[in-house]
Amino acid sequence: MQNESGKVKRKNIWPLIVVLIVLVLAAGTYFRKYINFYIPTALIVILLMIPFFRSFEERKPDARELVTLAIMCAICVMSRVLFTWAPSFKPIAGLITITAICFGPSSGFMVGALSMLASNMMFGQGPWTVWQMFAFGMHGLVSGYLAKKGIFGEKKLVLTAVLSSVLYMLMTGPILDTSAIFLMPGALTIKHVLAIYGAGLPVNLSQAICTFITVFLLLKPMGAILNRLKVKYGILNQEI
Repeated sequence: MQNESGKVKRKNIWPLIVVLIVLVLAAGTYFRKYINFYIPTALIVILLMIPFFRSFEERKPDARELVTLAIMCAICVMSRVLFTWAPSFKPIAGLITITAICFGPSSGFMVGALSMLASNMMFGQGPWTVWQMFAFGMHGLVSGYLAKKGIFGEKKLVLTAVLSSVLYMLMTGPILDTSAIFLMPGALTIKHVLAIYGAGLPVNLSQAICTFITVFLLLKPMGAILNRLKVKYGILNQEI
């Protein structure tokens, strides 16, 4: 379907996603004696990611953009591997932020999600993978959206570095902490939940500091390279 301007009008699939999530939650609750709750939880996270992957696929990026984003994914994966010696101090979120600033929200989501999927080929796949994909995908999505609004950018380097670290501290890290709540066996009390979030605070703070340093040091040099590629190959920032 096309509107008067000739642009393809996409169907909104969010109502369907919401209905499916409700059904998964209902089934998970009803069959809670027979299945681990991390199964419906993983299904919900996958359902939440579908609209973002669909948006990226529908705008049909050309081969040059795909190659560029694949390179950024590879860089993100290597950054995680090279910092194996520092489990709580990895620059991957900062690199995802830079990618999202340069290429837009949907590309930021894709690089964030696929980087975690690819790097877990080395770190180990499991039910936590979809949570990591969602957390870092959302980090890229929000970073790209803030860049489109003029809040993130090379001209606001310090502010961008600070807010990207705050974004990790308030959103990305807590999403990963939430996954631990669902993936832990047995019944959990409020004290257990608070303990999980409390234990995650030092890790999230360390990762947030690393994100700040990465963005502050690399946004301008990497941004200059990526922006030249955008101009050379005609790659435009895309809406989600």
